[in-house]
Amino acid sequence: MHTSVSVNAYNSYVFVLSAYRKSCVTKDSVEITAFETPQIQIQYQDSVCGFSTILHGINAISNPVNVLWSSLSGNVIFSNDDSVSTQASVPSQGLYTIILNENNGPCSWSDTVQIQFFNEINLDAGTNDSICGLHVSLNGVSSHPSHWVLPTGLSMPA
Repeated sequence: MHTSVSVNAYNSYVFVLSAYRKSCVTKDSVEITAFETPQIQIQYQDSVCGFSTILHGINAISNPVNVLWSSLSGNVIFSNDDSVSTQASVPSQGLYTIILNENNGPCSWSDTVQIQFFNEINLDAGTNDSICGLHVSLNGVSSHPSHWVLPTGLSMPA
């Protein structure tokens, strides 16, 4: 015999199936536990300067559940792979696919993101100095294209 029932809370319920035939009564029961369906989402930046970033799982369900961070690409190291928030560290620049799985009883959900990690920019504006006169010589060094941002009202000679 088939039927559908809506329950009103995440809980365990006992359902009894009864059959009658004249003076014969037979019963059997089944226990069904309703779990909230996980719907975790990863809060992240799609690109990171450097080789580590903090990741947060935004949990949509009310009860604590089991989570696990993993990666499909590269050697990503998670500071707390079973925590909703973790630090992800990678060995080199590149595109990494990161997964967060959430389980609540027999129910599971996962979110997958891709994060591009870039080498940090090495930048040195030089040494603080004092000058005589009004002409300043700036000598900065950068591993990537860069430009000077001047104080308001100042400009570079044409």
